[in-house]
Amino acid sequence: MYIPPFIVPPEKVEEYNKLEVQSGQALRQLDVVAYEELQSAQKASGFGGHE
Repeated sequence: MYIPPFIVPPEKVEEYNKLEVQSGQALRQLDVVAYEELQSAQKASGFGGHE
């Protein structure tokens, strides 16, 4: 079974990177709810790969 790579469209790279920083901060603060929300938003900014 082939699973295509996760791709972030060029117009969403800035948003994706911002969410990456925010999710890292939430995790360091042990805010699991915020971390999971940010990770979901980050996944929604791209397409393909593992869901």
